[in-house]
Amino acid sequence: MNIEQYEYMPGPHDAAGIKMLLHDPNEIPRVHALGQAIPPGSHVFVGVKMIEITNLPRPHGDCFDKSLEYADMYTTEACQLDCLTRRAAEKCGCRSLFMPEKNETFPMMSAALCDCPVPCSFRLYETDISYASTSEYSLNKFLSDDDKGNLSQSLLEAAEVTSRYEVAKYSQIQSLYDNFVRHMDTVRRRVIVNVKETVNKATLEVNQRYKEIEDHYNWKDYLYRYQEYILQKNFMRPRDAYEERIFHIVALGYAEYIMTVEGRIRMLAGGEFTDDSTRRLLYEDISALLTNRKMIVEIALVNYTSLIEAYDTGIQIFNYKFFDTPRAHNIPAAPKLLIKESRVHNSYATRYGKRFGSYLNRTIAVLEVCHELLDEAYSNMTLDEESMTDCREKFRYLMRNWVFARSVFYFDTIDWPLKQIEERHENFDKQWNELNTVFGNLNQSLISLKTEIESFEEGTFESIKEIRDSVKDYLNNTVSKLYISERFTSLSFKHLVTKFDLFFQQLRSRESSMMDWLSQMNDDAFGILKVIVYDQDSWEYYNFTGRTEYLGNISDIESDLKENYTATAALMQFSLTVNGSDSVLLSTFSDFVEEMMAYKDSLKIDSSFIKDNFLHVDIFYRQMSYEEIHQQKAYDMFSLWCDIGGTMGLFLGASFLSLVELVDFILTHTVNPKKGNKEHTRKQFL
Repeated sequence: MNIEQYEYMPGPHDAAGIKMLLHDPNEIPRVHALGQAIPPGSHVFVGVKMIEITNLPRPHGDCFDKSLEYADMYTTEACQLDCLTRRAAEKCGCRSLFMPEKNETFPMMSAALCDCPVPCSFRLYETDISYASTSEYSLNKFLSDDDKGNLSQSLLEAAEVTSRYEVAKYSQIQSLYDNFVRHMDTVRRRVIVNVKETVNKATLEVNQRYKEIEDHYNWKDYLYRYQEYILQKNFMRPRDAYEERIFHIVALGYAEYIMTVEGRIRMLAGGEFTDDSTRRLLYEDISALLTNRKMIVEIALVNYTSLIEAYDTGIQIFNYKFFDTPRAHNIPAAPKLLIKESRVHNSYATRYGKRFGSYLNRTIAVLEVCHELLDEAYSNMTLDEESMTDCREKFRYLMRNWVFARSVFYFDTIDWPLKQIEERHENFDKQWNELNTVFGNLNQSLISLKTEIESFEEGTFESIKEIRDSVKDYLNNTVSKLYISERFTSLSFKHLVTKFDLFFQQLRSRESSMMDWLSQMNDDAFGILKVIVYDQDSWEYYNFTGRTEYLGNISDIESDLKENYTATAALMQFSLTVNGSDSVLLSTFSDFVEEMMAYKDSLKIDSSFIKDNFLHVDIFYRQMSYEEIHQQKAYDMFSLWCDIGGTMGLFLGASFLSLVELVDFILTHTVNPKKGNKEHTRKQFL
């Protein structure tokens, strides 16, 4: 039997199953009062024994058979219902076979006012019931494929009806839908509207912070290039000019030169030329060689002195113009401290910077000594060999060491400031490139996030709205609950929920990354500002150009910078804007999926379905016989006279024996009392 529990609707009873009553076909069954409950999922064995009862009418018994108006055969139940129906007709003007269940007036009236004795002949069915659970493997035994198909359709139709008309079930879907709508609106407002707007603001703020530091970088980059230009054109270019004009000649062929001079002086002193004019020409030629070289060395010394003065004071020698920058900017823009430091920054610069000029001065003195030896050789035709040798060796020594000193002087003094500025510029550019990379990552992440929000709005969110609208269609009775359950339990919805959750995970991950990048950008920006502020070689130019912000306290600059970046960071706290609305909506999804899974499970035709809806009843006779009970007259007149005679005989016999014993007792105790006592004693002894 299929009790079709899936068709049940809420009512006054909370039990499921059947009530069974075995009764005579002629009796009106009192199932409610006498029925035996059988639950679903059970296999019931009902053993039956039939009993026929025949009662005696009055005065020997209480049975009575009478004709009834509304029943063909008399039974107590039929008599009560017949009486009840007649009274209902009299009171209400109607004759319904079944009275209202909640109106207790008529049943009480029938019990109190109707004379309905037991019938004189009726049947009883005595039952013995035993129970067993239905096996979970009995599905295929109970149902064929056709049965399953029909049941599935019936079950689906019943579920659709009960899901709408059962208040609790319908209210549950309505409540879930209301939560769905409310939480979706919250997500839309907080994410698609607020977060998108916040991303736009954050993008503007980040770009503003970048533009601010970019302006600082560009200005400092210009100053570095300007200082490099000043060093190259106004300090190093004079050296190059001096080198090109004079310095390269000072030691040019110095060994050959001094040997030539020495040889010709010896010729004058040796008397090889007796002709005065020839000797005069040779003298003038040697004198010219010495004078010219001395003049070259003296000019080199003057040039060296101008270089030293420039590097000692930081005032340029030349005054080249840097693009459109006025020449008046050259002096304040020059890195004077660095230029001055180049003279003493290490022992080589200190030592060989001095030796450069010292060797030139000493060379002039040596050349003068050589000229004196020339004059003596020309005039006296004599030569001091020791002096000549000393002059030659000192000149060679001075030139050889001057060449080395010049090289060191160029490297450690003349070229050193430019190398320092270039190194500073390179490090500054590295810092800028790091900041630029961080800004690029941050800005691109913000742009990507905006794109992802738009994609989320147009894709994932729209798909979720379609799911939501399908629930609305169900509530408006345009689609079935099975339809929405299929959507909520589908693989595509699972993927949709995964995409939804992944979007918010990525949002929080991006927020964390962007906060790190913004913090790094702040650190890099502060590092760039520190380079600018701490560059003492530029302070004069800062003041000259009115860039007094670079002359302030670094702590104040850091505080202002941090305040700006803190305000920007506040805009990128997207998780605070979302405020867990995604988790709430995900919870709503889970509630819907759970509800729809339960609904789909309720539509399965399986062993659980069998146990909830089917029961198996075997009814059989316990034995192939039945019992008859007849009431009979147990006492008639003959039995009465017999009982009287017997009783009287009993009484008469008892009276005669009692009289004889009484006479004997009297005689025994009055005529011969002693004998009586002895006999009594003897009897007692025995």
